[in-house]
Amino acid sequence: MGRWSYFIILLSVFACYEPVEDCLDVDARNYNVMADNMCDDCCQLPQINVIFTFRNDGQNFNLGDTLSLPGGPIIVENFFFFLSAFQPNDQNGNPVKLGDSIVVQRNDGNMYISNNFRYFDRANFRSELRSLRFNGKFSSIQFQPGLPSVVNQLPPDTLRTNTGIGNFPNSAAVGTGKGYSFVSVTLRVPDNENTFTLHVFDEYPLQTKIINTDIQVTRGNNVDVNLNLDLFTWLQNIPVKGDESQWKPVLITAFANALSLR
Repeated sequence: MGRWSYFIILLSVFACYEPVEDCLDVDARNYNVMADNMCDDCCQLPQINVIFTFRNDGQNFNLGDTLSLPGGPIIVENFFFFLSAFQPNDQNGNPVKLGDSIVVQRNDGNMYISNNFRYFDRANFRSELRSLRFNGKFSSIQFQPGLPSVVNQLPPDTLRTNTGIGNFPNSAAVGTGKGYSFVSVTLRVPDNENTFTLHVFDEYPLQTKIINTDIQVTRGNNVDVNLNLDLFTWLQNIPVKGDESQWKPVLITAFANALSLR
């Protein structure tokens, strides 16, 4: 075979080759080093999976179980709460950027509030925070129990969420006559059908909770963060059957102190 024949074969090979279009973002889960051209909106950035679990004095706890408190046994029948401004910090203490936000639609223009999300009505609930670009270690994670007051006072039909904030659309729309509850728990005394529900509204300044951690993050991979609420730690010193003005401030402070990572 002459050299012209080889040349014709090579021309045929290159003539049949079609450039590959795929994700060329090195931080994406579907990064393709073999791609030729960057695709449009096909990159899948990693996410933080926040997994919430009830605990009872260090042990697993499910809704409907009996909680033995110093003031007597209590059954926890229903529960939900909000978290907002969830912010991981890198090994140098600098904030790591997350892409999720909640959009509050108002007549004077949209307002974006960083990554508000809620857990409700069950243990072991998972919420997702997307658009993570990071490689290294988290030195700490901070968040606030509750919703900012500007969200708390808006009617439910004004709230819309971006895809990916959580598993539920309009996750902030749980308005009541007094505003949005950031904590609601329904308790019942055993052998008594009467229940009492504690609603804590965003009437107090939100307190930032900071938890030191050492979570390794590998570029292009999702990260699981296990967040625990120890119900015994939270409720043991709260006179929930007393006057509302007595237990509400204590409830808010104790709630943040009962949250931990593992």
